[in-house]
Amino acid sequence: MLVESKQQKQINCILDLCGKRMRAVMPDNKKRQLEIIYKLIALQSGVSDPDEEQVLKKDLKELMVKRDAAKRKMFVRLMIQSITKRAPFITLRGDHFYQMKDSGISLEEIACYYKLMESAVEEKLGIEGVKKWSIKADANGYFLCSLYT
Repeated sequence: MLVESKQQKQINCILDLCGKRMRAVMPDNKKRQLEIIYKLIALQSGVSDPDEEQVLKKDLKELMVKRDAAKRKMFVRLMIQSITKRAPFITLRGDHFYQMKDSGISLEEIACYYKLMESAVEEKLGIEGVKKWSIKADANGYFLCSLYT
């Protein structure tokens, strides 16, 4: 019987929490990114074809965006679970929503986590007396929070 390391157990736990889609996106994506990087290095060390290089760079950027989105989704899922202690949506209180806002979680991500429409989340915010907020990424990829007025 194989014994898993502590780090591998933590990784498997995170992957299980994040669902099958995350398991499919992360490893294959990383492998493909490395293949593209190796091809780019080979092209740049020899006589490079600008068109092929641009196509590879575009593919690499798309893969990196998908990987970042998957990491963001995994982060959001873990943050919501730690804030709410896996409580059902109907039992959430205003302080839960304020903690999610302070953590930089958008209404859309909350709706996605609970498999609801965004309007249902907004309705719950109104019931709890919490102002709606929007989360947007700035040029550096940091998420900024602003309240609706």
